[in-house]
Amino acid sequence: YSGHHDLSTAFWYRDFLLASLLNTVQLIKNSKRVSKEFIYNPQLRGIFGKQNGNKEVENETITDDELQEDIDAMIIGLKRSLCRGIVRFITALNQAEMVKKRTFEFTSFEKRFQKQFEPFLALAQPPPLSYDDFREGSDFSNVSQADLLSSTSDCFKKCKEMVDNISNQMNTIDKRYSTLNKEELLGLTKTCVGNSVFLMKLTQQVCGNGKAKGEVEFDFKNNNQFCTIKMN
Repeated sequence: YSGHHDLSTAFWYRDFLLASLLNTVQLIKNSKRVSKEFIYNPQLRGIFGKQNGNKEVENETITDDELQEDIDAMIIGLKRSLCRGIVRFITALNQAEMVKKRTFEFTSFEKRFQKQFEPFLALAQPPPLSYDDFREGSDFSNVSQADLLSSTSDCFKKCKEMVDNISNQMNTIDKRYSTLNKEELLGLTKTCVGNSVFLMKLTQQVCGNGKAKGEVEFDFKNNNQFCTIKMN
C-alpha cells in the first residue's frame, strides 16, 4: 500500500465483502437448520410419514461440521469488526492531524479507488461499490471526536470478546475440522489488544486541543491481513 488512505479504502471495502459473505453463510445455515428441523420434528414427519415409512429417527445431535460452521461465521464477524475498527481508527488519526491526506498531480483518489477495485466489476454479486459509496460510507465529518473514539474502542472490545468466544468454541471440536490454528488466533488477539492500547494512547493525547503528535506505523507483524496501528 502507499498510504493510510489506501488502507482505509481497502478495509472499508473488505468490510462490505465480509458482510455479504456473512449474509450468505447465515442463509445457508438457516436452510440447513430448517431441513434438520423437518427431519427431527415428529409432527412434520407425521405429515410425510408415508414417504419415509414412519421410520424412527435418531435424536438430533450437533456434528463437528456444524460446530465448525458456527465458528467460521464467528471468524467472519470478527474480521468484519476488525475492518470497521481500523477504518475508524484511521479516521480518528485524521481528525487528530496525525496523518495527512496526500495530493496528486496526475491522478486522484477517485481514479485510484476505481483502479484498486476494478476486478470486482466482473462479479455480479455482491454488486461493486463506487467511490461515491466510499465517500458517503466513510464520512465521519458530523461525528464528534469523542464519539468516534468511543465507537472505535467499542469495535476493538467487541473483537476481543469474539476472539475469546472463538477460542472457547475451538476447544470443543476436533483440530482436523478447524480452519484457524492457535497461532493465527493468537495473532488476531494481539492485533485486537494492540489497537485498543494505542487507541487509548490517542484518546489521552487529544484530551486537550483535539490534536496529537507523533509518528504512525501500520504494523502487520502479528497478522498479515490486519494491521496494528502504532503511535511513536
